[in-house]
Amino acid sequence: MQKNNQLAKKMASGDIFNLLGKVVGFITSIFWASILLLRAILKNNELSLEGFLLTIMILLNIAGVIIAGKNLKAGGLTIMISSLALIIFAYLSADYNAALTVSFSSLPFFIAGIFFLISFIKSK
Repeated sequence: MQKNNQLAKKMASGDIFNLLGKVVGFITSIFWASILLLRAILKNNELSLEGFLLTIMILLNIAGVIIAGKNLKAGGLTIMISSLALIIFAYLSADYNAALTVSFSSLPFFIAGIFFLISFIKSK
């Protein structure tokens, strides 16, 4: 009974959303950091404008996840803004099946940003 009350308090305070944001953000960040690292190694420093813009947007999203560890509002907003830019970029640059490209590349960051902002709102 006491454990149920503690769990209910944590869920009400937004801790569960903070945890979900960290898990989703961390997994997505590790995935994209690996992709960027492999691309840098295999392309021998050849970086097109498209690759440069993608790298900047991914790094902004990763920075947002790191910032959210200290400041939920700033991190969540950083992730939301940069992931919206990434959604637009992915949609416009997709050769085919833009919905799949957007959901695979930028939607996980967007969801993490939503979790961080919900956690911030509930913790007030």
